[in-house]
Amino acid sequence: MQTEAMRKAVERLDGTMAEVAKSTGGALVKERGEGDSHFIVFDNPSNAAECAIQVQQRLMATDWGPIGSIAVRMAIHAGEAEFRDGDYYGPTVNRCARIRGAAHGGQIVVSSAVRDAVKDSLPPNAGLINLGDHRFKDLQEPETVYQLVAEGLQREFPPLNSLDPVRNNLPLQLTSFVGREAELQRLYHLVKKHRLVTLTGAGGSGKTRTSLQSGAELANEFADGVWFSTLVDLRDPNLIAQQIANALPIVVSDREALDAILSEFKNTKALIIVDNCEHVVKSVSPVVNRILRECPHMHVLATSREPLAIAGEFVYMVPPLSYELHGEEPTVENVAKLEAVALLRERASDRLGGAEILTEETAPIIAKLVLKLSGIPLALEQAAANLTHLSPKQLLDRIEKHFAMPEIEDEGVDERHRTIQKTIDWSYRMLSADEQKVFERFSVFDGGATAETAEFVCPDTPKEASDVLPILRKLSSRSLLLAEDAPWGDKRFRMLEPIREFAQDKRDARSEESLRARHFEWHHNLALQSAAAGLDADSGYYMKRLTAEYNNIRAGMRWAAEHASAGSALLETCAALYDFWYRRSYLREGAMWLQSALDSARNASDEVRADALNKLGALMFLLGKTSSAETAFKASLDLWRQTGNTVKIASGINNLALIASQGERHKEARPLYMEAIPLFEASGDLGRLANCLQNMAVGEGILGHLDSAVQNFERARAIFKQTDDESSGNHVLQNLLGAYAEQGCLLEHKDLLDEGLELLLKLGENFSARGMLEVSAAYALEAGKPEISAELLGAAAKAWDQTEVAHDARTERFRLWLEPRVIAAVGKVEFRRLYKAGHALSTAQAVKKALSL
Repeated sequence: MQTEAMRKAVERLDGTMAEVAKSTGGALVKERGEGDSHFIVFDNPSNAAECAIQVQQRLMATDWGPIGSIAVRMAIHAGEAEFRDGDYYGPTVNRCARIRGAAHGGQIVVSSAVRDAVKDSLPPNAGLINLGDHRFKDLQEPETVYQLVAEGLQREFPPLNSLDPVRNNLPLQLTSFVGREAELQRLYHLVKKHRLVTLTGAGGSGKTRTSLQSGAELANEFADGVWFSTLVDLRDPNLIAQQIANALPIVVSDREALDAILSEFKNTKALIIVDNCEHVVKSVSPVVNRILRECPHMHVLATSREPLAIAGEFVYMVPPLSYELHGEEPTVENVAKLEAVALLRERASDRLGGAEILTEETAPIIAKLVLKLSGIPLALEQAAANLTHLSPKQLLDRIEKHFAMPEIEDEGVDERHRTIQKTIDWSYRMLSADEQKVFERFSVFDGGATAETAEFVCPDTPKEASDVLPILRKLSSRSLLLAEDAPWGDKRFRMLEPIREFAQDKRDARSEESLRARHFEWHHNLALQSAAAGLDADSGYYMKRLTAEYNNIRAGMRWAAEHASAGSALLETCAALYDFWYRRSYLREGAMWLQSALDSARNASDEVRADALNKLGALMFLLGKTSSAETAFKASLDLWRQTGNTVKIASGINNLALIASQGERHKEARPLYMEAIPLFEASGDLGRLANCLQNMAVGEGILGHLDSAVQNFERARAIFKQTDDESSGNHVLQNLLGAYAEQGCLLEHKDLLDEGLELLLKLGENFSARGMLEVSAAYALEAGKPEISAELLGAAAKAWDQTEVAHDARTERFRLWLEPRVIAAVGKVEFRRLYKAGHALSTAQAVKKALSL
């Protein structure tokens, strides 16, 4: 009953807010994240004050029934903000939220900026009470806060919940804290739950600033204060306890510093932030351990590039600010969402007198810039400093040539943090010689590697391999490597790009060639293994692995292309990557690599060259370059005839039949298919047999022989199911469904359509999406839903546009068969509108729409 009453009360509150906001000229923006708050924006502060007073008066006059009353705290602040995605962002919004967080239910508080704007234009019987200067949890300059009072409103409240009543020594910050909302929320709960939390991360990752902000957020949880002690300049390990004591409100006198801490804080509930522990970590640990053991209510939040290794310690890796678009287009809207960009924009704006660096022209450049800087706050701060005399493009060009930026010259910046290179060098100099060697050599990996890979590539001899994993763990514990979970279940290590650039510069030139050779050898073998096993084997292990390692594979192939002795191995690698290139729609890149490798690999065997020519022909065919494809297929078949390999000869014949069936020589194709099929059957190569049957069925469909086409599609699909080839099986299924559609019996096969759509979602293949969405459009039309059919045709076109595959004869024929029927059903004007709406859908959204039919 109480829950229902509260639900109705909240509905009433929401209605009151919306009604008063509208009547006073405000715009009600979406919730601020708490689920029960409101954010209203006005053109001028006077209207905001009028709105706040009216809402509070109406709330106080309302009978709330069994729940008693609803007390709402309100804050008004004025300044500029950025409007994006239907919401406002920026320091002004954040500051307003901080001021509101300090207020009490039923209270209206306003900032100095609002007070100055409204003092002469307040409503009758309204006024302002000076509540004094207050520091808030953003750790910025103190703010003079006023209470807005009016007739009928409560006037007496406890002191504001700002930082001032809380005992603390948290230092004032000269710049705002940007992003990390999720991290701060998690740390809030972690520090309350665990008595020791250690923030680790690479140099410049923002550990100190995050610890300070966390301390501010937690201030009200620790009655005896939040105390910050930095060890950054400490060189004598014997003075650690004294340094911590100096930050606490105690008098050491003639006692030992640690004894004084233990005595004064034995029965208190306080949080100590111990900052920059890494260079004295072995000496810090016993001090912190004793504090935790003998002061049972004390909590410690430490920052260090490696853990303190104390029982009960919770280690939290501070991640970089978000800096990757994950496939989204680099539009202003998408780029602005990245935390790294928010920091860069704000710091650059401060230095450029409010100028905006993010425009339609610079958005792609800034996206690349924060990607290159790996979202490391210190690197972004340096980039912002350099944008005073360099354009974003000039800065990116400089960083891409060599990661080097002039030092930050601002006062108050720690010497180690003046350049990102110095912060990394600080950690590098703390490594042993063996650790430095593995650190340097690991930089050969573009995007990271597993321990198994590093054990093969990094050592000079197999005997050294056993030392690599312990060193990788050490480097990870010191935040020079990130340890991440790979999609296939293993652990994978990765360097942030600025750290990798630093390590590359340290590599020994004398061992460079042997290092790069081992790097290529490993990834060459990985490509061959994936081709032999199949990309979908072991729950898609090799597809996941190649996707994660592809930057490494590219780097290895670039090295091999410069070394004639690696020519044959490079050609084998390229041929082995064909299925991956096909599935990922890297068709042009794959064709370029194959053609280049064929031109240079003069020492490759006929078998290797024939296989590569066949793969080149297939890619050229998919790209719509039929003449080049036929030339490559014929050269491949000539070599296979010389080797006498029956299966490969049959494959070559099948390929030439495919070329004929796509052009004007449809009738030439069938005899070739009939020559190839018995050879495949005799060899027992089911996969190639199914592929040949599918190709023949496509040609039969083009000629209008639908019954024969359906029979061969069904036979091919049965074989692919037998061989567990999901990707090929789904491709033939879409062709089969298309034939059913042309026969007018697609409604009878909804189960097959749903099966294909579900598998499409699983595989995520855009090149297959067009066909499956087009047959879904045919199903919608046959089911009497032509509007959905038009939308799905638009979505199918978009999916195709996102691949490099050229329009082939069968798919074009099917589209030309279906599209006029849909237009006839909905009309040209409505078709264009619906088609455009469908084109705006993602492939996943379109597939889900098709599944809902």
